[in-house]
Amino acid sequence: MASSGFVSTSAVYARFFVGNEDLGNDDGYRAVHALEDDELAQDSLQCVLEGKLQIRPQFSALTGRALRKAVREARYGGDAQVV
Repeated sequence: MASSGFVSTSAVYARFFVGNEDLGNDDGYRAVHALEDDELAQDSLQCVLEGKLQIRPQFSALTGRALRKAVREARYGGDAQVV
């Protein structure tokens, strides 16, 4: 079977988050996309998911917008564009 060239959502989430094992990909997607653009993503995730998902320390300084961009680039490559 041919590969699509994309990294799986669960593999990408495992790279950025701790605690995603008990969270469905759809829930994670909705939570990441609900983050305020200019607020720290970890602070916003605390509110949205009540602490069920933690950003790995090396990504904790990212804003919501920067986190979405990093996740998108990790999944689709560095030239990924928002559609």
